[in-house]
Amino acid sequence: AAEAKEKEAAAAEGTSAEEEEEGSSFSARVALLLRDIDVLLFFAVVLCMGLMTGLIQSFLLVFLGPVEDGGVFRESDTIEVKVPFSFFLRSVSSSESSSQGFVLTASSLQGAVLAANCAAEVPLMAASGWIIERMGKGRVLGAASLVLAARLAFYALLAHSHSSSSSSSSSSSSSGDGGSGGLSPWLVLPVETLHGFGFGVAWIAVCGAGRDLAPPSLRATVQGLVQGIWFGLGPTLACLVGGRVYQ
Repeated sequence: AAEAKEKEAAAAEGTSAEEEEEGSSFSARVALLLRDIDVLLFFAVVLCMGLMTGLIQSFLLVFLGPVEDGGVFRESDTIEVKVPFSFFLRSVSSSESSSQGFVLTASSLQGAVLAANCAAEVPLMAASGWIIERMGKGRVLGAASLVLAARLAFYALLAHSHSSSSSSSSSSSSSGDGGSGGLSPWLVLPVETLHGFGFGVAWIAVCGAGRDLAPPSLRATVQGLVQGIWFGLGPTLACLVGGRVYQ
């Protein structure tokens, strides 16, 4: 009985020693991985893409809201759609009871933006294997970064156009002339189809690049880091920094 207890104690000590050695070796492997310049550059690219994606997801719908709520959608941007068979829809104009149809407002544009994102993302993500095979993961990540930057540049152009039109409208109203309207916020819809490549294809390429860079024993760890950087750290910085910039 005493020998059996000694064997059990020795086995327990051996197991704990193995666990400690395994834990220390895991930490050493992670530390060694984070010293790799290629891995650090890859994580930096993922952070930039997560930051830009977070900016778009956090502030785009607010940006496209009504002017009175701090957005760029003006009353003149409303679109009236008249259909003769829509007896079950509300009247577009209260002064014309025979004119039936519906009104596309800021909320309609916001919903259409999300629909355009999904409509572009699904087929391009399905074809991402074919695209990545021909372009390579590195070129896909570079092109996706440019796509995200181009989307942000268009939003800046749209905001500048509206601020310029507002100043010209205020100056021309004093002289009795009408101001320029600026760019229509509805032009954002074709730009939003770039989301299919900027996220759909890019995310598959990021996961593949992380798998290629990581040693077999750390592949799951690298995928977790990629997820945390893209969907955690990037959007967090986007909200903290982007909110100040947006204001």
